[in-house]
Amino acid sequence: MEKLKNSCTGKGCINKSCPEFKKKIESRINRIEGQIRGIGRMLENKVSCDEILNQISSVKSALNGVAKLILESHIRNCVVNDIKAGEESSTISELVYTLNKMIDKSNKKIKEEFPEYLSLDSYIFLAVTTVL
Repeated sequence: MEKLKNSCTGKGCINKSCPEFKKKIESRINRIEGQIRGIGRMLENKVSCDEILNQISSVKSALNGVAKLILESHIRNCVVNDIKAGEESSTISELVYTLNKMIDKSNKKIKEEFPEYLSLDSYIFLAVTTVL
C-alpha cells in the first residue's frame, strides 16, 4: 500500500489541540524515555533477563497507552473534521493505512473489505459518525 498524504491539519489535531493534552502526552513520553534508559542500566548491571523483559513489557504497554490517546484524539478531531469537510474517502483510506501500520506485524492486517456486504470503510464511517 502506498503512503498517503497526511491530512492531519484539523484544529483538534494534537499539534494544535489544547496545551494540557499535549503536555500530558509529552510527560508520558518523557517517562517512557526514562524507562528505556533504565533498561540500558539494567543491561549494564547484569540484571536478570526476567526483570529486563518485565521492564520491556512495561515500556510497550506505556507506548500502547500513548498511541491509544493519540489515536482517539485523531479520530475524534482530525478524522471527524475531515469527514465533515467532505473528504470521506481519502480520510478513511488514511485511517485504514494508519491502523494497518499500528497493528503488530505478527497479526493479520485489516483488509480494505470484509467478506460480508459492508466494506471496512463503511464500518469505520459508521463508528466515526456515532461520535458526531
